[in-house]
Amino acid sequence: MFQSIFTNQNVTTQSSSFKPSLAFRQGQLMKGQVTKLFPNNIATLSLNGVTVTAKLELGLTVGQTYWFEVLKSKGLPTLRPFIQAGAKEKGQDGEFLEKLGLQAKGKAQTLLQTLQKQSIPFTRQSFLNALSLLNRQNEIGPISIEHVSRMLQQNWPLTAAGYSAFVELDSSEAIGNKISTLYQSLQQHSSEAIKELEANLAKFINGIQREPNNPFALRLFQSFLLEEAGTPLQLGAKQLLERVSGQTLDVERLVQRVATDLLSSSLIKHEQLTPREQIHSFLQQDQLKISETTESVARVLFQRQLSTDELNWTTLFSRSNLTENEQVVLRQLLDSSWKGLVSPTENRPAFSSQLQQIFQLLGLQHEAELARTAAINTNDFASLKAVLLKARGEELPSQVQTAISRLISHLTGIQVLAAIEQHDPNINHLSMSYPVLIGKEQCNLDLQWQGKRLEDGSLDPEHCRILFYLDLKALDETIVDVQVQSKKVTMTIYNDHKKPNHLISLLIPTLQERFGQFGYQLQTLYWKQNIEHQAQLNRAEQEKWQDYSSYKGVDIRV
Repeated sequence: MFQSIFTNQNVTTQSSSFKPSLAFRQGQLMKGQVTKLFPNNIATLSLNGVTVTAKLELGLTVGQTYWFEVLKSKGLPTLRPFIQAGAKEKGQDGEFLEKLGLQAKGKAQTLLQTLQKQSIPFTRQSFLNALSLLNRQNEIGPISIEHVSRMLQQNWPLTAAGYSAFVELDSSEAIGNKISTLYQSLQQHSSEAIKELEANLAKFINGIQREPNNPFALRLFQSFLLEEAGTPLQLGAKQLLERVSGQTLDVERLVQRVATDLLSSSLIKHEQLTPREQIHSFLQQDQLKISETTESVARVLFQRQLSTDELNWTTLFSRSNLTENEQVVLRQLLDSSWKGLVSPTENRPAFSSQLQQIFQLLGLQHEAELARTAAINTNDFASLKAVLLKARGEELPSQVQTAISRLISHLTGIQVLAAIEQHDPNINHLSMSYPVLIGKEQCNLDLQWQGKRLEDGSLDPEHCRILFYLDLKALDETIVDVQVQSKKVTMTIYNDHKKPNHLISLLIPTLQERFGQFGYQLQTLYWKQNIEHQAQLNRAEQEKWQDYSSYKGVDIRV
């Protein structure tokens, strides 16, 4: 999903819900029509679909189309015709290319037409650099021209390395998948260089791992088994298990049956303990066999072996007639699930701290660190990028070298995008994709953060917007749009599934409490279906932000 953030970054859209804007830079070339003339060489022009007022160096004709060059961008922009009028529009394009020293055909003509169609302004040098980059590609087609056009639009470096970085960041394959591909390809070879790279990759993978929560079925069973009989939690767990299993449960009989099942599966030893004590001891000590315990519970409840997915959250949250006790236990399980994922453990820091560590492990500040120090000790794991750059100089199989080059280009693309996003001094953008392993499950946390800078250059946490791009097992693609103004939070969830009202009603109190702990107030939470329509909603929201903050936002297609 990170590709969706990147692909449409800073793209001017033709949507009727969005008013396009135009930022002038000295040296830019753009095509426009004179719509009205005023005294002192002031005129209104239609440029790239935007009506602007500018000062012209030469008197022009109303209704005539010209190629303009920006001489001064500050204040009232000053423009001059790049070529004189007199030819038809097609002839003007040919004359324009000839003035650049190019023939009006082939790649130059196709590139110019693409830039005009997409209303992408450019300078004389950037056009020549883009054309030179196209000429260096092995295959030139619509895709490569589209890539180069968007590179030019986003002020991307028009170099061979920049092109590779752009293509990798634009691909639909997440960085976590590319790391897995490289790691798997290494296991097919056994040279010393391969072993060293494999060992370093293993260190990186260990750094992005997170312990998974116990399966939901097991935690529900723990509440049923270990809570004192007759308490709301124990009663709620019992009622939920009866709901799912479709049978009335006898606590002691069930405990005996599960203990027997675990014993027959050699998951517990026969000790001088009661069945309840045996299960309790097993649950507390042998976390490596959690899934087997879940299967044992399922075998007893359903008289057959079930996968963990068959007894999951959505089975219960879809029910509308939950009792108060059932809601209590579900709310507690939700809360413990969240704490179990984000809280520090014996082996891992808090999740927020681990994300900062992953940022360092990826090596996104590798060049800056290299500039500050004489050398990086490659005997220790410095960062993924440092390890890959070192390995690229080794004699390695072509399959491995290709995987390494793709990863290096992807990391470079993230760095370039970050540098481009930091260009505006009034607003801070951050688009990031964090590869994370939760147990053996590979996932990518994709987010985009947008916020104002205060006068001292620091970020304003009271006015910002954060978009989380998630791919969830039960809910599939999900986008969470969090907007903060004066510490008041509006949260919008975009998902193609029907709104899970009962889940949301259970989550709201916890969300309000958590926001309140940091001084924020959750005002509203919306659920909107049809994820493809979020682009239009996003653009309308962007327009509101532009009016509010007087700076240009980003256009994101999700």
